[in-house]
Order: sequence, then C-alpha cells, then structure tokens
Amino acid sequence: MTKDKFLNPLENTNLFGLKNHFSTMVNMYKNDTFPKVLLLSGKKGSGKFTLVNHFLNFVFDRKLYDFENRRINSNSGIYLKILENTFQNIIFINHDEDKRAKIEDIRTLKSLLSKSMINDQPRFIVIDNVEQLNHNSLNSLLKIIEEPSNVNNFILIDNQQDKLLETLASRCIKINIFLSVVEKKEIINQLVSKNSIEVRIDPNNYDLLPGIFLSFNNLCIENDISLENDYSLTLNKLMILYKKKKNRNIINFLIFFTEIYFFKLSNNNTKYVDFFNNKRTEIIKRINNFVNYNLNINSVTSSVQTSPDNEK
Repeated sequence: MTKDKFLNPLENTNLFGLKNHFSTMVNMYKNDTFPKVLLLSGKKGSGKFTLVNHFLNFVFDRKLYDFENRRINSNSGIYLKILENTFQNIIFINHDEDKRAKIEDIRTLKSLLSKSMINDQPRFIVIDNVEQLNHNSLNSLLKIIEEPSNVNNFILIDNQQDKLLETLASRCIKINIFLSVVEKKEIINQLVSKNSIEVRIDPNNYDLLPGIFLSFNNLCIENDISLENDYSLTLNKLMILYKKKKNRNIINFLIFFTEIYFFKLSNNNTKYVDFFNNKRTEIIKRINNFVNYNLNINSVTSSVQTSPDNEK
C-alpha cells in the first residue's frame, strides 16, 4: 500500500457516493444486460475510476465484497491481484494522466485479447482518459471493439478534458456522472474522516470534486503550501516543482491558486475589479504557455504585478 493510498482509486476500499450508479452497473451485470462497451462520462475527480474498481471487485469477489456498505475486503486475494495489476480478467490502460496511452498500447491490448482465458469468467478492459487518445489509437480501439466476442467487456472513462470522438461515443452505452455541490462536500468529508487527512484546503469554502480536492490538498501537505502564502513565492515554487516532476496536477493547482488569489484581491479592492480580472487572465495564459511551449519561469513571474497603483 502507498503512504497516501487514498490518492490511488484502486486503493479506495470505500465507495462514498455514487450509490445509484453502482447499483445500475451491478443490476445490468446481474441481469446479463451489461453492455459490451460502457462509457462513464464526467469531470475528472468525480470518482469514476473508484466506481469501476468497486464494480469489478463485486463481479469477481462477490462473497467477500460488502455490497450493502460498498466496501472492498482489503484482505481479499482478488483485490490484491487487481491492485497489483496481475488479475488476468482485468486490463487497465491509460490510468496515468502524465503517461498517455500510445498506439503501441492499443496494439499490445489487441495481442492480449487474442490470448484465450484459462477460466470461463468475463474479461473487462478499463480505459481511463479515453478522450485523450490520439486519432490512430482511437481507430485501432474501434477495430478491437467491433470484433465479435462473448468474453470482452469495455469500460471507457471520459474525463471530458477533450471532445470525445463521436464514432466511438456512438458505439457505447453512456452513463453520465455528476455530483452536486452538496454531494461533493459530503464525499470529501467522508474521505477526510476515513483516512484521517490533514486538511489544508477547507472543502466548505471551495467547489472542488473529491478527487481534485485530494490531489490539491496532498500537494499542499507535501510542499508545505497554504492558500494564504505569498503569491509570487508560491508561483515560483510550484513552477520549479513542475519543471522537476512534469506533473500536470501541479499546474492545475497553480491555476486554482491563481484564481483564488485574484478573487480575494477583487473582493478587497472592488474599485479595481477589471484590473485584477485582466491580470488573472494574463497570468493563467502565461502559465499555460509555460507548459505548452516549455518557456522559462521568468516568462511568468515577470508578469506578476498585482498592484494597480503601479500600472503605467
């Protein structure tokens, strides 16, 4: 188990929220109506991968899975195999957003699916961030999906970060995942309580999806960051950290931190709302350019001028 196991959806042994979606998937499976290709679509951080993991643990470990409380038995042999990615009936692809799947990964999938199973159970192929597959990968995936099979079931996770190819979406049964503001806060509070998480970002003050909250809050803990820290120093610190780790989550948090900082400035200086809004937009644009074009850190920090009194 990892130190911060709650950050890995495969290690979340409790499924908080999404009860109706879980029941829908289970009932389809029990009634032999589970689609060959199921598409779960919703914002990243809404718990889709955790939902899939609990469904798969139910399917393959029904005796030990606590259906009533939606809880995985952490001592289950099936669970441990799934966690180690050694369970032959489940194939995970593209779960790491910083290592997007390539055409070679889809070709490897085709090779794996050509091998016969040693048991008579179904096989599930789970593809996360499916909307970020490139054109060639998507075309190869479509060909695989269209091949006749009584064994293979695909669960595609669309995090809505790019537009999903319509030719793929049209071949899926789609379930939309949406959490209300109240549901988000309830799930976050349950996660905090269950995992004894030190809270650096008050979930009651910000509208964050549970997975995003966990990632941002953990980033603050690991790097000793507070939302009250000096903006320029934190900006510089996070960009240096991104240069080192190349983790997109760092940039996402930096944009979040920027939004909060300028929102507070606008509220405290209502006379200069337009100035602060323009400055916020400018800095976020520079942050994105810093990532997309591999610019130097000074290209962003040099633009930080947060006092309208200094405006020429």
